[in-house]
Amino acid sequence: MKRKDHSSDSVCVLIAVVLACAVSPATAVTVYVDQSGGGDYVTIQQGIDAASYGDTVLVAAGLYYEHLTMDADDDGVSLVSESGPGSTVVDGNDEVGAESLLLIEETGPLTLVSGFTFRRNILSGPAGGGGIHVYHAAALIEGNVVEYCTARLCFGGGIYLQSS
Repeated sequence: MKRKDHSSDSVCVLIAVVLACAVSPATAVTVYVDQSGGGDYVTIQQGIDAASYGDTVLVAAGLYYEHLTMDADDDGVSLVSESGPGSTVVDGNDEVGAESLLLIEETGPLTLVSGFTFRRNILSGPAGGGGIHVYHAAALIEGNVVEYCTARLCFGGGIYLQSS
């Protein structure tokens, strides 16, 4: 009586499992931000921090008093307003401070910011960009409005693009 060698069957199953895992795409998610509590998060920065490459942070209409940062950890994240710049506003409240309303640094071309109004920020620190400061990044910034932003000590009251 001859015994069947099952080792080749085990190897085939193992290879199939490895290949299935290798070709399965990661699932991008949409993180929903709504300051009234109807979403996953109530602040835009919380949504950005929760997102990863390929995810979308979808922001409900509203007035958000925040200073936002998208850095290398947020590369490939899309930050998009649900209702456009007329309804989704990031506001600095005319306070004098050392931060841009949005700092984007060390991200690639698949990082997106779209559909916001950035307004009323008075930057007093040594960096530029009272509204938006892009530092060593290739992010796509489209369909936004920047208004009533200044940079007292440096460049780019509205938007400052800095390569190094």
